[in-house]
Amino acid sequence: MARPILVKTNKSRGSRKARIQRFERAVDGSSPDEEEDEHSVYVVSKVSAFRHGSGTIPTLCPASGNCWVHKFGSIYNELLTPEGDLIRSSYFGFLVNHMASAGNGEILMSDYYEMNVKMLTKSGEIIDVADTRPLHPFGLCITLDDNFLVCLVDGDDCILSENSVRTLARINRQGETIQAIRGSTSRDGRLFTKPYRVCENRNLDILVVDWTSDRTSRLLVLSETGQLKLICKGRPRKFGEMPFNPSDVCCNSESYVLVSDLSGHTVQLLSPDYQFVQNIIAAKDGIEYPLALAMTHDVIWLGSGNGKVTVLRLTKKKRPEANGHLDVESKKSRLCIIC
Repeated sequence: MARPILVKTNKSRGSRKARIQRFERAVDGSSPDEEEDEHSVYVVSKVSAFRHGSGTIPTLCPASGNCWVHKFGSIYNELLTPEGDLIRSSYFGFLVNHMASAGNGEILMSDYYEMNVKMLTKSGEIIDVADTRPLHPFGLCITLDDNFLVCLVDGDDCILSENSVRTLARINRQGETIQAIRGSTSRDGRLFTKPYRVCENRNLDILVVDWTSDRTSRLLVLSETGQLKLICKGRPRKFGEMPFNPSDVCCNSESYVLVSDLSGHTVQLLSPDYQFVQNIIAAKDGIEYPLALAMTHDVIWLGSGNGKVTVLRLTKKKRPEANGHLDVESKKSRLCIIC
C-alpha cells in the first residue's frame, strides 16, 4: 500500500483567508537564518493561506491560476482558488498518488495501485499514458525534451532485499521507456531506497527525493545520464537541530532549487550548484510539516501535514550596481511550468 508521509500536528486553526503581505523577518538570536536576508536572492510575498481540512496534503498541482489539491484518505481531487474557495471536486476513477503539470493545461498523475501513469487533458478527459507494471509509480515530472521522469518501486517500504527494485524511468508520450536509471554506490550497490519525488533542473540535472527510512530522506542530484553527482545537505544544521528531511522539490528558470524540509518546517532555496541560499518560508512564518510543493511562473503552492495550504510569490531582489545605480532585474522570476 502506498502510504504518504503522515505527521502529527496540532489542532490550532488558521484564518480562512490572508491578505497579500510581505514577510517581516524579525531579528532573533536563536533563528537559524538570522543572516539570510543580507544574502537573499528572492523577495517572498505571501499571497494567501487557508486550511483544507486537518489531514496531510501529499500532492497538489497548479492549474491556470488555481490548484488541484489531493487530501490523504480522500478519493476526490479538489480544484481550489488561491483563497481556498472550491471550484469543483472530482473523482478521476482512481486514487491519485502524485500530480504534476505536463504543460498546455494537462496534468500528469501516478496511479500507484493500478501501476499506471495517467493524464488529465485540457478537455477534462482521463487518458492512460504508460503501464508501469510490475512496478508502482510514485513521483513524476515532465522534462525539457517533453518526456516524463517517473519514480518506480516494487514496494512501499524502505527495508530492501536483494530482489527489491527501485528505479527511475524516462518515458515518452507514447508510453515507451527510453531510459532506466537504477544507479549505484560503491558501498552497497544501490542508489535509491524509495524514490519519492523527482524534478529535472534547467541544466538537465535530475533531482530525486529518496526516503531512506520512515523518518529520514535525502535529496540526490544525478546527471542527465543517471550518475550520482552529489547528495544535497541543505541549510547547515546547528548542534541539536533535526536533520535535513526533504519531502518535495522544484526548480526555477535560473536553475535555483526549492526544496521543502519536513522536519525543519521550512522551504529552502538552493543555488544552481546546490548550496543553501535562503529560507523561502519557515516555522516562524506559520509553516508546519511542509510536504507537497509545486509552482508555476512566480507562484508557489505549498501543502502541509496539518491541512494548511500556503500560496507564495517570488520576485527577484533588486541589487545596487557598483556605481551606485539600482540594477533593476525582471519584476518577476518566471518559474518553470514543468516543475
